[in-house]
Amino acid sequence: MSRATYLTCASIVMLVVAVALAACGETPSPGPPQRSGGVPAVNPAASPDVEVAVELHDDFTITASPARIRNGQVRFTVTNEGANTHGFSVEGQGLEQFVAPGGTLTRDVRLTPATWVLYCPVADHRDLGMQTEIVVE
Repeated sequence: MSRATYLTCASIVMLVVAVALAACGETPSPGPPQRSGGVPAVNPAASPDVEVAVELHDDFTITASPARIRNGQVRFTVTNEGANTHGFSVEGQGLEQFVAPGGTLTRDVRLTPATWVLYCPVADHRDLGMQTEIVVE
């Protein structure tokens, strides 16, 4: 194989690898958060009906304030107060997001009247008690 052919093949292989790695990268989606099945969780142009502040702690606790809210579009502002990576999930909503130590994220979810469980999906954190409930009326 000539040097030119070898370089051409090597370039093609590198391009394919670069495209594959880019496809696996964690780039924020420009659209709204997605529920399982690809259904948008909210209308991104709409204002939330209620806001809930969520704090994640290294003692495997989660606090949510307020813990009793009205139904509709809920904006969760989640802050990891700990030194370890934690996560945020709303049971049954197909929402799971990891939060770096000291990090904050905002997610909007439409919730119907029910008692909803908020939990940390990292490793065994939920089994260690890292969950709480909010009541949606």
